Amino acid sequence: MDLAAARRLARTLMDGHGLTTWHLSIDRAKRRAGYANHSRKTISLSRPLIELYSPEQVRLLVLHEVAHAIVGPAHGHDEIWREACVRIGGDGRTSVNPRWPNVDALWVGVCPNGHRLNRHRLVRRASTCRRCSPTYDERYLMTWTNQRTGEVFR
Repeated sequence: MDLAAARRLARTLMDGHGLTTWHLSIDRAKRRAGYANHSRKTISLSRPLIELYSPEQVRLLVLHEVAHAIVGPAHGHDEIWREACVRIGGDGRTSVNPRWPNVDALWVGVCPNGHRLNRHRLVRRASTCRRCSPTYDERYLMTWTNQRTGEVFR
């Protein structure tokens, strides 16, 4: 969805549910679509994900965060939050639908046994595969490849 249209939609939904004193911000998160910050009275949405989502997906995302703002920080994704989310027109899901688009990770790690792990940022210290061994074991060192440049890090 176009970012300007997403901002207008979010602001309309926020105001329509009484959040006229709350702020809307856009961030660069890649692993979470949005969050409600009660101390700052801010709902923040992920620019990379909004740009991949349809208007209906953005609407559901904003309603999810509006429900958090309405019920307060003590409720997380409990039944009170879920009821509020559904009441205002949301779907009541506690996380983004796994079928929705996501941002491809820049780094892909592969262990000697072929297990794969995706990361958006490279950790510059050696890491091993936790599926092969729950503790650090050099036999299972991950090899990280940058998906844009082909750079390899181990």
